[in-house]
Amino acid sequence: MSTDKPHRLAPLLEPRSIAVIGASGRSGRPGFHTVRAVTALGFDGPVYPVTPSYETIEGHTCFASMADVPEPVDLAVVAGSSARLEEQVRSAIECGARSLLAYANVNELREQQPHLADRLRDLVREARVPLAGPYSIGFVNPARNTAAAWLEPDLRYLKRGAITAIIHSGATYSYSLISDPRAGFALSVHPGQELDLSVADYMDYALAAGETRVIGLFLEAVRDPDGFRNALERADRAGVPVVVLHVGRSEAGARHVLSHAGKLAGSTRALDAIFARHGVFRVDTMEQWWASLLLFSTEQRLGPGDVVAMVDSGGQRALLADFAAELGVPWTQITNETRSRIAEQLDSTLIAENPLDAWGGEPDWRERCVHFLRALTEDPGAAIGVVFTDFSATDVDPVPMALAEICRDVAKDSKIPVIAAQYTARHFYPDAIHMLSDAGIAVLDGGRDALVAIRNALAFRDRMLREPRGRVCELKSAERALWHSRVLAVGAFDESASLVLLGELGMPVVEHNVADSLTEVLQVANKVGYPVALKTAAGTAHKSDECGVVLKIENDCALETSYLEMSARLGARVLVAAMARPGVELSLGMVRDPQFGPIVMLGSGGIMVEWMRDVVFAVPPFSESEAARLLDTLLVAPRLRGIRGEAPVDRAVLCRVVSRFSVIAAGIDDGIAEIDINPIIAGEWGCVAVDALLIKDSQQEENA
Repeated sequence: MSTDKPHRLAPLLEPRSIAVIGASGRSGRPGFHTVRAVTALGFDGPVYPVTPSYETIEGHTCFASMADVPEPVDLAVVAGSSARLEEQVRSAIECGARSLLAYANVNELREQQPHLADRLRDLVREARVPLAGPYSIGFVNPARNTAAAWLEPDLRYLKRGAITAIIHSGATYSYSLISDPRAGFALSVHPGQELDLSVADYMDYALAAGETRVIGLFLEAVRDPDGFRNALERADRAGVPVVVLHVGRSEAGARHVLSHAGKLAGSTRALDAIFARHGVFRVDTMEQWWASLLLFSTEQRLGPGDVVAMVDSGGQRALLADFAAELGVPWTQITNETRSRIAEQLDSTLIAENPLDAWGGEPDWRERCVHFLRALTEDPGAAIGVVFTDFSATDVDPVPMALAEICRDVAKDSKIPVIAAQYTARHFYPDAIHMLSDAGIAVLDGGRDALVAIRNALAFRDRMLREPRGRVCELKSAERALWHSRVLAVGAFDESASLVLLGELGMPVVEHNVADSLTEVLQVANKVGYPVALKTAAGTAHKSDECGVVLKIENDCALETSYLEMSARLGARVLVAAMARPGVELSLGMVRDPQFGPIVMLGSGGIMVEWMRDVVFAVPPFSESEAARLLDTLLVAPRLRGIRGEAPVDRAVLCRVVSRFSVIAAGIDDGIAEIDINPIIAGEWGCVAVDALLIKDSQQEENA
């Protein structure tokens, strides 16, 4: 370990002694393969098979019970049947085991032992003995020459390296260790049911150990939200990128909500916001996951600038250009000097540009390609160089191997990373790929997937160079007290009560009042000044759907006509508000995620908010500079800057208001499940919230 004090998972992941409870001498049994697995990477500490059925297994003396083992062990692997899991865990703890790994599936015993999971959790936590699993295949820790698993690591394929992979899928975990010799692991773990230890704990160990350059998560669920966020924050501070493939992302789990923010949040928006806050890279496919892990695991970091590439196909170059445009991967605009260097030796039918189609078929094409690649990678705007071809082609065609050698040779002296990428993901003849990998050069599969990985690397570089987040204030104690008193006093918030409370907490809100008669309606209108908006206050969440909104009413006569018609349909109670000045309509919202707490939504506003889905979600609170970054990600961003003669909005005011809303969202720790401000109108004159709705937490109300 890199610190003087051992990590609390050291007894588990780098044990000095191991007991295998339920060991077996029969091939095919977990207890047999575990005994073999623990020594597969060269572990030379004592191994104690615990079984009354054998005298020795694989040369190790067996012991009838844990009580017979001659010393307290660092790790006890519980490889026996599910029915005896609790008994064996308890025995291991009583005999001084410092950590546990369990294979059994607790869910199989729900009917026979309905509270087994709770008892096991209480047992190991009271004893302060970390438990991996249950229902875990185990782990391999190549950095410490240790493994504990019922699948033996195969040294023909397992490679030590800089990747920590924490994989919820058992099959994916198993195949990851043997399917790609390019992938070098510092640690690979199958967490199982995470009864005690979670993904966050393994991340914490990997970050402390020091060998890990990138963490890959194949994520089915987050079982320790606070620990997960803390681990992501530590990785971000340490400069270790985290790449996540999150499965089960459908909207099936979304609860019924009333606000626009809630309807758009779905079941994964909170994770999106968490990932964005901590610089996590979410990918969509296994191919993108592996490509990103392979690239991040190399030692070299990207320089300033963009991407330069050399290809051997004009058609493939066009396809790569399409992918890059779709993904937002920037090609370096090479200098005139670089163009001239390339043109000196380029076939006259080809163009000196980036990406460069270098194939002209000349007899000395190898020397020319070396010249081209050096010119590209030495361009002052180059951050990373890529050579694209089908490297896994047979030796019938000498070009792929020659390009691999060129890539390797240029990379040796290059000041920026030089990598290789295939147009496809076919590995039928992988000699060139192996040669590059052995030379420490990442080889990425598939043009689009390679560009996703490169985009992630560029984003990581930029994040590391980004200025620290700006200062963020918290709600004052008096503001919290005001909030709590209002939430307790109000049964259900209508638009007026919502606007009033938000205004008292520092949000700019439209001048308005509620009225219950024509006389009161006219009084309010003359107080706020024409033109006015008239809205029903009947309690409907979406007033426009009920034809409950009339805008730009210019005088008493028009107001009387509108009020009489609306009150006849929807009731006498209405809200009269001053018309906001023209501007860009935005929406602001907050949804309280059951795992991660409040999540802020920012997006285009008005009646099209749910159809346009031009929204971004973020973890509050955040600074004004972060608010500006979020605004720039929206499709409506050009309008905020001013287009077709429109004046740009006052971005300083808008960012201040969005940041203030995030502070409110983070500070209201109970009572409100959702906040919906739609629209908030922004212009050169500032901004103002025109409509708002606070929705109380029904579950808390029921509990109260």
